[in-house]
Amino acid sequence: RPPERIYTLDEFGEHAAGPNAFSPVAVTTPFRFLSDEGVGILQAVCRELEAFARGSDRIPKFVRGGVYRSDFLWGLSTDPALIAWLSELARAPLEAHPVSHHAVHINYAPEDLAKNVDQWHADIVSFDYVLMVSDPRGMKGGRFEYFVGPVEEGKALLERDGELPPERVQSPEFPGPGWAILQQGHRVLHRATRLEERRERITLVGSFFTPHPEIDDPTASTFSRLRNVDGNEIALIE
Repeated sequence: RPPERIYTLDEFGEHAAGPNAFSPVAVTTPFRFLSDEGVGILQAVCRELEAFARGSDRIPKFVRGGVYRSDFLWGLSTDPALIAWLSELARAPLEAHPVSHHAVHINYAPEDLAKNVDQWHADIVSFDYVLMVSDPRGMKGGRFEYFVGPVEEGKALLERDGELPPERVQSPEFPGPGWAILQQGHRVLHRATRLEERRERITLVGSFFTPHPEIDDPTASTFSRLRNVDGNEIALIE
C-alpha cells in the first residue's frame, strides 16, 4: 500500500538536498510492505540468521549478506515489480544494488540494553527502505528516528552538543510488523534508539542503486566505510 505522505528535502531545509540528491524525496510515512504470510516467512528467516550475527563500533548486532542465504531476501532486493514500485515512490530510477552483500542488512536488539540499536548516521546508498520485521507494538524504546534538516547540519550539531534538538527529530509510528518507510538514505540523518526493556526487535534495511550521469553513487564515494564494516576480504570482492 502506498504511504499517506512523502516528505521532500525542501521541507527539511534550504540545503537539505545538498549537491548530490537524486530526487526531491526525503522520507515517506510508514506503508504496508508485506502481507501477513510474508511477515511470517521473513521473521522465520531473520530468526534463523540471528545465529550468524556480529557487531561493530556503530551497530551492536547485525547480519549482512543475507541475499546469499535466502531466496526470499534476494527477492526483497531484486524483484522487478518491487523495484518499479519503489522507484515511483523515490521519483528516481532505482536498480538492484550491485554490492549484493550490502543490499540487505538486518539489525537485531543489542545484548547490552545500554547501547542504541544504531547510532546517528547517513547511509552510503541513494535509497533504502527500513522494514519492521518484528512486532513494534508495545515496544519500549528502539524507535527509528530521523533529523529534520540537512545531514551536514545534523552532524555539526552532534559534534558540538552531543545531541540533536528534540523538536527537530521525528519518529514514525509503525502500525505493526511488515510496515516500512522509504528514505533517500544518504541525505537523511537517522538512527534507532536503545531498547528500554529486553525484547525482540528486528529491522531489515533494503538498499538500492540510482544510476546518474553526473552524481557519484554514495557507495563508491564512501567505500572505506564498507571496508571498515566488512573487511577487505568481503568488501573488495563485492
